[in-house]
Amino acid sequence: VINTYSLLLKEHFQSFKKEPIIILDTSFYTMLSQEFGASRKWWNDSYLTANKIIFIPIHLTNHWALAVVDVDKLKLSYYDSVQTNESTVKLRCSPIVEWCLMFSKVLKMDRIMGLPKQKNSYDCGIYMLMYIELLTHDLALDFEPSDATNMRKKVGISLIEGKYYPI
Repeated sequence: VINTYSLLLKEHFQSFKKEPIIILDTSFYTMLSQEFGASRKWWNDSYLTANKIIFIPIHLTNHWALAVVDVDKLKLSYYDSVQTNESTVKLRCSPIVEWCLMFSKVLKMDRIMGLPKQKNSYDCGIYMLMYIELLTHDLALDFEPSDATNMRKKVGISLIEGKYYPI
């Protein structure tokens, strides 16, 4: 679901912005954090030079979060729909930092505060998709927990019809 919707969103984004972004496959972070060498086949230096923004969905055992690498600013931003302390953020982002260091890219880390927080235990994936969608449209991450229901419907319709519906 997340990979397919991300692909639709990326295609839409590139059709109107013409700005190079990449939304990585949801298995990338898992491979990166478990076995760094295995992820090398997914990446080479040209991706860092060809893309301005890299969206990295982070799938943990029972939670989704988002890391965003701004290649021009050498900045790594972390977005999470539940309260996360600084040490947890550093731990979760360390595989991404190491991965970028492989290509001589040193990143500043930024834990994004004041994000909308989920009120249940199952909306983290939808929140992550809302973060990606709003960020690609340069919109404020300002929504209510009730918006997750509408987003879930929008994602479902998009997947069934194979078409992204803009905000």
